[in-house]
Amino acid sequence: MGIRDDIRQGWRQGLRQAALERCRKLLLQGTVEEFIAFSRDAAGRFPESAEIQLMHARGLRQAERSDCEVAAQATRAARVGARDPNIQVQAGYVLMDARDAEGARECVARAEESGGDQFALAVDLDGLRGRLASADGEFEEAERLFRSVLSREPQWSGNWSQLARFLWSRGRNDEALTVMAESLARLRDDEESPARLRDIESAECLQGEIAGDTRADLGD
Repeated sequence: MGIRDDIRQGWRQGLRQAALERCRKLLLQGTVEEFIAFSRDAAGRFPESAEIQLMHARGLRQAERSDCEVAAQATRAARVGARDPNIQVQAGYVLMDARDAEGARECVARAEESGGDQFALAVDLDGLRGRLASADGEFEEAERLFRSVLSREPQWSGNWSQLARFLWSRGRNDEALTVMAESLARLRDDEESPARLRDIESAECLQGEIAGDTRADLGD
């Protein structure tokens, strides 16, 4: 590779990183429409970036696009990042949200093959295994995995919501509400998290849905 090729490659890497940072900023601060428009353009410009492909899949999910469209984009991200266990775990979660359990299983298998137990999202891999176990009707195993994830990484609000949603799906609403109450207490005490307000809003929304479902069951 010559000097010009090195310069060209470095320039493209810089543009790709800038696009990724912009995606992350819009995901936290922008509207869904802004995020979708930018991530779609970035995914087209940088088809070799699994992270950008995954960002676009997340945008499609947030915009409530069809499961088929979301799954197709998440599958694209997983294929581009086939040797990256972190990409596999994240894509697997999106695929589960899009009701593509088989696609998520493939992500789990690739993550296990390429990552072992030593990668950034190794704990989240257990959460993905838990979601698959729940989908397969293996509820005791699913709960064990969700509680294990939460005990190892209680600082992430998504782990609390994951357990609460599972308990809610099993009709254990009071337990789910207890989980969400503790999650919200932790979030309100954490003034340093840049996503604190968004996470609180999301947790309060889930808490309200569970509480409303509980009142409906009681005939209120």
